[in-house]
Amino acid sequence: IEILGKVPSHCSVGDKAFALTIDSSIYSPAFKKGSIIGIDPDAKINHGNYVIVLSRETKKPVFKQMLMDEDGAIYFSNITQDDKKVAKTDDDVIIGRVAFLSLDF
Repeated sequence: IEILGKVPSHCSVGDKAFALTIDSSIYSPAFKKGSIIGIDPDAKINHGNYVIVLSRETKKPVFKQMLMDEDGAIYFSNITQDDKKVAKTDDDVIIGRVAFLSLDF
């Protein structure tokens, strides 16, 4: 994942929004190699949204899908291969929600 400078967006994003480019096929098919993804730390996050999480295990930012059950418990699902679901802990920090995805830059 490479952080980019300013890129045009087709949607409204907050002042803290930033863009990433995916330089690997590890996140396919959700995020293909070469994709530009806008991340908005201020956007409301809902069940099923893709987010960047600072992982408690690796201390590196990773893409996950955020899931919420009826009781409000938050889980993260891998988007790479196995769809393994793990509960969010106090050590997990959600950096922001994917606000847009583009292959046209």
